[in-house]
Amino acid sequence: MMVPTMMLSPKPVAVSRSWQRIRFPWWRLLGSARANDWVEVLQRHRPAGGDYLCFGPPGPAKIYIVCNPDAIQRIFADQSGLYCRGEPRWTPLRRVLGDGLITADGERHRRNRRVLAKLFKADWLQQQAQHVQVFTEQWISRWREAAGSTVDVHEEMILITLKCIGKMLFNISFEEELRFGRIFKNLNALTNRIDVAVFSLVPWLPVRVNRTLKHGIREIDAYIGQMIWQHRERNAPAAADALDYLLSVQAEAGWDDRQLRDELVTLFGAGHESVAAALTWSWYLLDRYPDIADRVRREADRVLTQDRPAYEQLQHLVYTRQVLRESMRLYPPVWFNGRKTTRATEIDGHPLPAGARVWLLPFLVHRDPRWFPQPTVMCPQRFDQSSNLAFNAKAYFPFGKGARMCLGHFFAEMEATLILAGLARHFRLHRTNRTEPRLNAGTTLYPRGGMPMTVMPHPQEAPCS
Repeated sequence: MMVPTMMLSPKPVAVSRSWQRIRFPWWRLLGSARANDWVEVLQRHRPAGGDYLCFGPPGPAKIYIVCNPDAIQRIFADQSGLYCRGEPRWTPLRRVLGDGLITADGERHRRNRRVLAKLFKADWLQQQAQHVQVFTEQWISRWREAAGSTVDVHEEMILITLKCIGKMLFNISFEEELRFGRIFKNLNALTNRIDVAVFSLVPWLPVRVNRTLKHGIREIDAYIGQMIWQHRERNAPAAADALDYLLSVQAEAGWDDRQLRDELVTLFGAGHESVAAALTWSWYLLDRYPDIADRVRREADRVLTQDRPAYEQLQHLVYTRQVLRESMRLYPPVWFNGRKTTRATEIDGHPLPAGARVWLLPFLVHRDPRWFPQPTVMCPQRFDQSSNLAFNAKAYFPFGKGARMCLGHFFAEMEATLILAGLARHFRLHRTNRTEPRLNAGTTLYPRGGMPMTVMPHPQEAPCS
């Protein structure tokens, strides 16, 4: 008698997919790295539609680049500790920031994020908006005096955002601004140099850049130590700035002064340099697209009035905010997000060994025609929810995503929107050099050699608000 056999369906086999190699001699990046042109090289050599890429020598120095929006979302959302901040490009930042929110991992990151999140509440943002408005009015006067002359717009945006962040962190007086600006600008310039990234891997090496970095960090530590002492002596009844707030919760958070210092430096880095870069690229794009610049000015004329508080003006600066978001799509200030795997894993069937360097690059994803039609064209209407230009939201991440999304992105957008609208209402800027600016991919993405532009008042300038 024949016994019927049970037909078993075959056991599914996990498919292992290969990483697509970016085909160019990777050692050329060693020669180009001093100029920080990583993004230009990778964009030029990236295969069309390549979502899972790799380049570099075999072994731990090999770099894996993930460009698929869904995979990027999963990496950002990871809560299991599979992806950490151990990527070597974070090393120079870690020397400066210590264990601040940007560089921390795991439970330390989650705990400190909860503490800092309470800082960015509505009444505090309203207070900061008033400060931004005051500094913008100062810059209107400054640019009126500079009318017809050429300024480095990147330097100008660094200076105005330095004022904003100094007021936000320490309620800095006018007399203190110069010292604050010098110390933090020097450190910005240093951490944007690629040789710092290289030599930070061997901090004990007695080379000039390591000595200069150590000196800059000592200056920062001394300055913040002085600010902490002054704020404790003052014993303000209400939180006038970020340091007042952090001192009020320090004991509850279980922070020592070193952790307090790390979070203050992190707030500075996150709230200053990236905003300056976003504004710089916005001015560049407004010069290239005069019709968009005219529309920004018309909106500013309609919205910016003396009888409305600065924070309330924000909800009406809809188009200006869209312009900024489109600017950050084309030129994301934070061009790099790096992770390192803590154990062997895979992403969409693509194997990753333990200790793999994983790069998430918004500059590449934001310019992919699959997610953004005509990706190199400026089109602020992409961010108009009522338009038919909707895009995959997972493909847009200038502030990161998930649990690692920039905590101060509301503050950054508020600051940049008020500054851009306030100045564009009175001035149009024209580039003196019409060639395409080269990109400098340091800590942030900014134009190599600055952004020289001529300050031109509008023919019928509206009265200063």
